[in-house]
Amino acid sequence: MSILLTENEINYFDSTNVLFSYYNEEKLELYVCFQGGQTYKYQNLPNDLNDLFLKASSQGKFLNENIKNKFNFVKDKKYSKIEMDAVMSAVNKMKNGK
Repeated sequence: MSILLTENEINYFDSTNVLFSYYNEEKLELYVCFQGGQTYKYQNLPNDLNDLFLKASSQGKFLNENIKNKFNFVKDKKYSKIEMDAVMSAVNKMKNGK
């Protein structure tokens, strides 16, 4: 199931691996979109672990060490090149304060 989000709900990262994430507090689901456009939904992830993920110096490393293979996941949306270009454009505008 794909989700429609506003920019205020998405956490963008300056990472070679993780592009952005979204956390659903009610369902304890963490959506992670990787640079290649594939999104995964990690299930039953506690809120405090999401907070640590957001604060980590490397989201990719934190994901690999603390979330991946420890929580059930489902492959979610695979963004097309056009969609990824639009996401990257939005990220760059945010970084440049526009």
